[in-house]
Amino acid sequence: MKFYLFILTGIIITTCASSNVAQKKGSYEDLITAGKDVYFTGMTFDDDIDFTQFNKNLISEGVYQVRIVSSITFQNCTFNGKVTAYRKDDNSVTLTSFQSNLSFIGCIFNNDVSFRAASVLGRADFTNAAFFKGASFEECTFFQNAYFRASIYYKELRFQNTVFMEKANFLNAEFDTTTSFQQATFNGEAQFSSTKFLGYTDFGLINCHANFFANYAIFYDRAIFNNGFLQLPG
Repeated sequence: MKFYLFILTGIIITTCASSNVAQKKGSYEDLITAGKDVYFTGMTFDDDIDFTQFNKNLISEGVYQVRIVSSITFQNCTFNGKVTAYRKDDNSVTLTSFQSNLSFIGCIFNNDVSFRAASVLGRADFTNAAFFKGASFEECTFFQNAYFRASIYYKELRFQNTVFMEKANFLNAEFDTTTSFQQATFNGEAQFSSTKFLGYTDFGLINCHANFFANYAIFYDRAIFNNGFLQLPG
């Protein structure tokens, strides 16, 4: 009886230990290739994170697209290498389509970040993220709510021609240098309350089809809102 109890205890301990093993730093590539969800928390990545390296399809002449079905979640992680979902070569461009959520919650980016021309079909969440180098989200399309609450940008930030199909939340965000939302489209509520713009800011030619909030926002430098369009529903 004691012998069987010992075996059972060993099985329980082994099972618990296996279920708590952390994902390896490089395994995000294997997970994406297998179509499995990606989730890392509290880890540091020294190498580049390149979403354009996976299988790509030709969608038009010279334009390729990588389609990622995995849910992508990084929480409280640090990235010392570049993070990119956009690549331009001599004769071609590679874009990335995220079929599920794209989340970098509380993450620190110590190098350049580019999600240019990416499409995110699920929820996007960069709440409390810190960008210490340039960040580009220009020409992105966010199909669900996009959260950038309390995020901070120490270098140039680009959101030109970005389309927000639902809510865009930048509540309490801080922009330290040049920031551009030129010709961005907000189909849902745009929340910029209590934000701080320390450098040149461009909201020229924006299209708003719902409420645009900038209560208690502070602009320390020149701010452009020329030729913007606002059409409230109803």
